[in-house]
Amino acid sequence: AVFPALFLLLLLFLLLPPVSYFAQADLEALIPRPWLVEGLNDDAAATEEEDVEAAAAEGFAKVQALAENEVNGVLGSRYAVPLDVSANTGLAAFLKTLCVLIGVEAVFERRGREMLKSRVEKLKNDRIRLASIAKGTDPLSPSVKPVNTPGLVFSEDSRVYSENVAA
Repeated sequence: AVFPALFLLLLLFLLLPPVSYFAQADLEALIPRPWLVEGLNDDAAATEEEDVEAAAAEGFAKVQALAENEVNGVLGSRYAVPLDVSANTGLAAFLKTLCVLIGVEAVFERRGREMLKSRVEKLKNDRIRLASIAKGTDPLSPSVKPVNTPGLVFSEDSRVYSENVAA
Protein backbone atom coordinates (compact mmCIF):
# COMPACT_ATOMS: atom_id res chain seq x y z
CA ALA A 1 0.00 0.00 0.00
CA VAL A 2 2.92 2.35 0.66
CA PHE A 3 4.71 1.59 -2.61
CA PRO A 4 1.85 2.68 -4.93
CA ALA A 5 1.41 5.90 -2.95
CA LEU A 6 5.14 6.69 -3.18
CA PHE A 7 5.15 5.81 -6.85
CA LEU A 8 2.19 8.12 -7.48
CA LEU A 9 3.87 10.94 -5.54
CA LEU A 10 7.10 10.49 -7.51
CA LEU A 11 5.18 10.43 -10.78
CA LEU A 12 3.37 13.65 -9.85
CA PHE A 13 6.68 15.28 -8.95
CA LEU A 14 8.19 14.30 -12.29
CA LEU A 15 5.18 15.45 -14.30
CA LEU A 16 4.81 18.85 -12.63
CA PRO A 17 6.51 21.62 -14.55
CA PRO A 18 9.63 23.00 -12.88
CA VAL A 19 9.32 26.24 -10.96
CA SER A 20 10.03 29.13 -13.32
CA TYR A 21 10.68 32.72 -12.36
CA PHE A 22 9.22 34.10 -15.62
CA ALA A 23 7.40 33.19 -18.83
CA GLN A 24 7.59 34.21 -22.49
CA ALA A 25 4.67 36.59 -21.98
CA ASP A 26 6.86 38.53 -19.52
CA LEU A 27 9.43 39.14 -22.28
CA GLU A 28 6.62 40.29 -24.57
CA ALA A 29 5.95 43.12 -22.12
CA LEU A 30 9.33 44.63 -23.10
CA ILE A 31 9.82 43.32 -26.65
CA PRO A 32 7.05 43.43 -29.26
CA ARG A 33 5.96 39.88 -30.14
CA PRO A 34 7.17 39.94 -33.80
CA TRP A 35 10.62 41.13 -32.70
CA LEU A 36 10.70 38.58 -29.90
CA VAL A 37 9.79 35.72 -32.24
CA GLU A 38 12.48 36.91 -34.65
CA GLY A 39 15.00 37.16 -31.82
CA LEU A 40 14.21 33.69 -30.50
CA ASN A 41 13.94 31.90 -33.84
CA ASP A 42 17.26 30.26 -34.73
CA ASP A 43 15.81 28.18 -37.58
CA ALA A 44 16.50 30.25 -40.70
CA ALA A 45 14.75 27.61 -42.83
CA ALA A 46 11.47 27.93 -40.89
CA THR A 47 8.94 29.68 -43.09
CA GLU A 48 5.60 28.31 -41.96
CA GLU A 49 4.10 30.11 -38.97
CA GLU A 50 3.91 26.87 -36.95
CA ASP A 51 7.60 26.14 -37.59
CA VAL A 52 8.59 29.69 -36.67
CA GLU A 53 6.55 29.51 -33.44
CA ALA A 54 8.07 26.12 -32.55
CA ALA A 55 11.59 27.45 -33.18
CA ALA A 56 10.82 30.55 -31.11
CA ALA A 57 9.49 28.38 -28.26
CA GLU A 58 12.73 26.37 -28.37
CA GLY A 59 14.73 29.62 -28.36
CA PHE A 60 12.74 30.89 -25.38
CA ALA A 61 13.47 27.68 -23.45
CA LYS A 62 17.19 28.35 -23.98
CA VAL A 63 16.89 31.99 -22.89
CA GLN A 64 14.77 31.03 -19.88
CA ALA A 65 17.29 28.38 -18.82
CA LEU A 66 20.15 30.87 -19.23
CA ALA A 67 18.46 33.52 -17.08
CA GLU A 68 17.29 31.14 -14.36
CA ASN A 69 20.64 29.34 -14.26
CA GLU A 70 22.41 32.65 -13.70
CA VAL A 71 20.09 33.55 -10.82
CA ASN A 72 20.14 30.07 -9.29
CA GLY A 73 23.91 29.85 -9.74
CA VAL A 74 24.44 32.99 -7.67
CA LEU A 75 21.79 32.23 -5.03
CA GLY A 76 22.72 28.54 -4.86
CA SER A 77 25.85 29.35 -2.90
CA ARG A 78 23.62 30.25 0.05
CA TYR A 79 20.06 29.03 -0.60
CA ALA A 80 18.31 25.92 -1.86
CA VAL A 81 17.31 26.70 -5.44
CA PRO A 82 15.04 27.15 -7.24
CA LEU A 83 13.51 29.35 -4.57
CA ASP A 84 9.87 28.94 -3.68
CA VAL A 85 8.69 32.52 -4.06
CA SER A 86 4.97 31.83 -3.72
CA ALA A 87 4.79 33.27 -0.19
CA ASN A 88 6.88 36.38 -0.88
CA THR A 89 5.53 38.71 -3.57
CA GLY A 90 8.41 41.18 -3.23
CA LEU A 91 11.01 38.49 -3.82
CA ALA A 92 8.95 37.00 -6.66
CA ALA A 93 8.77 40.43 -8.33
CA PHE A 94 12.51 41.03 -7.97
CA LEU A 95 13.49 37.62 -9.37
CA LYS A 96 10.96 37.92 -12.19
CA THR A 97 12.24 41.38 -13.16
CA LEU A 98 15.85 40.23 -12.98
CA CYS A 99 15.22 37.10 -15.06
CA VAL A 100 13.20 39.05 -17.63
CA LEU A 101 16.01 41.60 -18.00
CA ILE A 102 18.57 38.82 -18.36
CA GLY A 103 16.27 37.25 -20.95
CA VAL A 104 15.92 40.54 -22.84
CA GLU A 105 19.69 40.94 -22.77
CA ALA A 106 20.10 37.41 -24.17
CA VAL A 107 17.55 38.02 -26.95
CA PHE A 108 19.30 41.23 -27.96
CA GLU A 109 22.75 39.58 -27.82
CA ARG A 110 21.49 36.68 -29.96
CA ARG A 111 20.80 39.20 -32.72
CA GLY A 112 23.80 41.47 -32.14
CA ARG A 113 21.75 44.37 -30.80
CA GLU A 114 22.17 46.55 -27.72
CA MET A 115 19.59 47.10 -24.99
CA LEU A 116 18.48 50.55 -23.87
CA LYS A 117 21.01 52.12 -21.50
CA SER A 118 18.36 52.43 -18.77
CA ARG A 119 17.70 48.66 -18.96
CA VAL A 120 21.43 47.92 -18.92
CA GLU A 121 21.84 50.07 -15.78
CA LYS A 122 18.84 48.42 -14.07
CA LEU A 123 20.19 44.96 -14.89
CA LYS A 124 23.63 45.91 -13.54
CA ASN A 125 22.10 47.16 -10.26
CA ASP A 126 19.87 44.08 -9.94
CA ARG A 127 22.87 41.78 -10.45
CA ILE A 128 24.71 43.66 -7.69
CA ARG A 129 21.69 43.20 -5.41
CA LEU A 130 21.54 39.50 -6.31
CA ALA A 131 25.18 39.12 -5.30
CA SER A 132 24.44 40.93 -2.02
CA ILE A 133 21.55 38.56 -1.35
CA ALA A 134 23.82 35.58 -1.98
CA LYS A 135 26.47 37.01 0.39
CA GLY A 136 23.87 37.66 3.07
CA THR A 137 24.41 41.42 3.20
CA ASP A 138 20.95 42.06 1.71
CA PRO A 139 18.45 39.91 3.59
CA LEU A 140 16.39 37.78 1.27
CA SER A 141 13.31 37.04 3.31
CA PRO A 142 12.52 35.76 6.78
CA SER A 143 10.62 32.87 5.17
CA VAL A 144 13.62 31.69 3.11
CA LYS A 145 16.30 30.13 5.28
CA PRO A 146 19.91 29.80 4.12
CA VAL A 147 21.13 26.23 3.64
CA ASN A 148 24.78 27.21 3.41
CA THR A 149 25.94 29.56 6.12
CA PRO A 150 28.72 31.99 5.34
CA GLY A 151 32.18 30.67 6.16
CA LEU A 152 34.82 32.31 8.30
CA VAL A 153 38.55 32.26 7.74
CA PHE A 154 40.86 32.33 10.73
CA SER A 155 44.47 33.15 10.08
CA GLU A 156 47.58 34.03 11.94
CA ASP A 157 51.09 34.91 10.97
CA SER A 158 53.22 31.89 10.36
CA ARG A 159 56.94 31.51 10.84
CA VAL A 160 58.17 29.68 7.81
CA TYR A 161 61.87 30.35 8.43
CA SER A 162 63.62 30.73 11.72
CA GLU A 163 67.24 30.83 12.79
CA ASN A 164 66.29 29.63 16.29
CA VAL A 165 65.64 26.04 15.29
CA ALA A 166 67.29 23.50 17.55
CA ALA A 167 69.61 21.22 15.62
